[in-house]
Amino acid sequence: MKNYRKTINRRPLSRAVLLIAFCACLFPLAARARILDKNTARRGLYNIKLKIRPAGPGPDRHVVVVVREDGRPVKHADVGILYRRLWPDAQRAWQILPMEKLRAAGFGNTARLASGHYDMQVSVNGSSPAIFFFTLRG
Repeated sequence: MKNYRKTINRRPLSRAVLLIAFCACLFPLAARARILDKNTARRGLYNIKLKIRPAGPGPDRHVVVVVREDGRPVKHADVGILYRRLWPDAQRAWQILPMEKLRAAGFGNTARLASGHYDMQVSVNGSSPAIFFFTLRG
């Protein structure tokens, strides 16, 4: 048994450890890249992209929906948004956010969304709603 231990080549083991460490470093970057695509969904013919940006200090946010069909922005559509807060202080009732046509491609409005977890449904021209889950931080 002693002779066997002396002949073990430790280089493959060290290469495996380095490979595992390298993959462990890349995994968070890959996971972060996937999170960026959580704001896009496909429903029927439409590609729906949800953007939420701060509208100055406080809980006001610009909610923008960009709708594309065959890669081109849709200029005339009936866009509906329902949202509710999931945590903290969960709301069971959905709230309607009226949408307006923006000068740039898209539809949007300003909403008062405090920090927390949200559930948002976006439908275009009566399609089945695209459901987005997101977290807003103060």
